[in-house]
Amino acid sequence: MDKSVPSRLVDGGVYVIVFIGPETDLHHWGLYYHYNLDWVSGKDSKREGRYVPRGHKYHIRSMGSIDGKFIPEHAPTSGVLSSMYLIGLILIGIVPIQYQSPLDSEIRSLDNLVGITPNINCQTWVLDIIERLRRAGYVHTDYSRQQIQHEINQFGDKHLSDAYNAVQPRPIVQSALFSFPHELAANELQG
Repeated sequence: MDKSVPSRLVDGGVYVIVFIGPETDLHHWGLYYHYNLDWVSGKDSKREGRYVPRGHKYHIRSMGSIDGKFIPEHAPTSGVLSSMYLIGLILIGIVPIQYQSPLDSEIRSLDNLVGITPNINCQTWVLDIIERLRRAGYVHTDYSRQQIQHEINQFGDKHLSDAYNAVQPRPIVQSALFSFPHELAANELQG
């Protein structure tokens, strides 16, 4: 069996993950840190094995009936590409796996403020975290918050109908607004 990797996820990749949102004009955003792809054998001789993406998803979600309140919801995942609401992922940085723990701490650094910060939503939270990651040297951009928000929303708008129609695979792209000082082979981003 050919074990060629069908994914375009980059080991150590930091992504903005974009989902179909609860409102038609607002996509749901989060962050995803990709560790690697693990080979999982088939359960029996009739099933072929496959690569399973392993990483950590970070986002905040509405508390439902409590108007305007959000809570952090972060967890390891092996199903980042299987969410039915997924629009796609945008690569914004590459952080070697040995820095995963301090990266995780930086992403979680605003968790205690999420429920008490006025006017917060998933997009403002992601933009706040991107700024913290930029200041800490994990991602590299000189573009403004508004330009980053525009790029992400434009990506979401462009691929929204494909997500509604369950077109596979979901797009994984590299942001045009971030630079990648760590070496990244061009073929890692091609599917």
